[in-house]
Amino acid sequence: MVFLKVDIKFVFFALSILSYGLFSLPFPRNPGLIEGAVALFLIATVGLRGALNLVAFNSNEGGVLKYRYVFWFLLLTPTIMMFFNNWGLKTYIRDIIPLLYIFLPLFLLPIFHGYKFFRYLPWLVAIVGVLFSLRFFLETSSSPLDIGSAVFWDNKKYFSYDPAVLFGAIWLFVNGLRHLIRTYASAFLSLLCFTGSFLCVAALAGVVQRAPLALFALSCVIYFLFSDIRKDYKVVFLAIMLYLTMTYFSGLFFDVTELFYQKQSEQGLNNKDAEFASVLGVLSLGLTEAMFGIGWGGGFVNPAYGNILMYNTHSVVSYMLIKAGFLGAVAMSVYYYGAIRSIICVFKYDLGLALSASSAFLIGLLFQPTYKTLSYGLILVIVFAYRVDKYNR
Repeated sequence: MVFLKVDIKFVFFALSILSYGLFSLPFPRNPGLIEGAVALFLIATVGLRGALNLVAFNSNEGGVLKYRYVFWFLLLTPTIMMFFNNWGLKTYIRDIIPLLYIFLPLFLLPIFHGYKFFRYLPWLVAIVGVLFSLRFFLETSSSPLDIGSAVFWDNKKYFSYDPAVLFGAIWLFVNGLRHLIRTYASAFLSLLCFTGSFLCVAALAGVVQRAPLALFALSCVIYFLFSDIRKDYKVVFLAIMLYLTMTYFSGLFFDVTELFYQKQSEQGLNNKDAEFASVLGVLSLGLTEAMFGIGWGGGFVNPAYGNILMYNTHSVVSYMLIKAGFLGAVAMSVYYYGAIRSIICVFKYDLGLALSASSAFLIGLLFQPTYKTLSYGLILVIVFAYRVDKYNR
């Protein structure tokens, strides 16, 4: 009965992830029925027990509930500031949902404690990355072979910005290497993995995402050099890649490189330095703002977006500073310290998974507002679950 209960919850969980990849958006402007369905599947997964775990002070199932104090502080303190500053309910809800995503491990790991669901979760996240990549090319009426000809526009749906795309690009690449030339079945699986990885990389290149593309290339090189794959397999793979690149993809590679260099020359840091200075300017308005921020739902004039009123920043660091002040940023750093320790644990046992998760994690930490997505929370679930599983063993 217990197994059946856990299994049903995992079905709800998988349905929420697949619904997200098939029908939802990474950053929905006006959440509708699809987002409601994803939320209902997640609520059905967590259930009453998952919610009670966050208030049962004698419970620490899954090893992550020690961070519940951080969650409650970040939920309640900026909420008080929201009432103090009289921000709107709509923008408040739009800020609270990403907070719940970031702390998704607190809701899910106690539910699946002892259940090895994390073995399947990287594949589910990678599938979401492939689905978003396919939807990107459908939205732009293009194909992966068109990349390099221009920077594509997907009508502000931002499919390729979801962290699942970068995660899927690296995860599928390393698993393609792992299954290379073992048997006919594994060779077919390897081909599927490389195809999925190519779709994800093409989606990243379609909008010339500099940091994700650089991290993908770096991760592939690191895995190729330091993984325990047999040397003869590495030689075969390298020969195949050189042949394909020189024969079919040389023009595409140089076109993407040129767009990469052009975007770097024109945009540089995308005014992220000015954005951070603007955040510090808001915090300097008074001691209350400095300590507790402007609260959930609050906006500020953001130079990184053309000096318009915005409700997010490019990194979770500046985001927590503006929303929850220095105290909130310190509280979040405690949680992120646990996440980084978990990633280091993954590096000790699974290089491919660690490279996939850490790259997506780093983008949301420093470069892009991907911390606001469901996929970012799922990646945090993966690394925390892996560490908990190794500890329990």
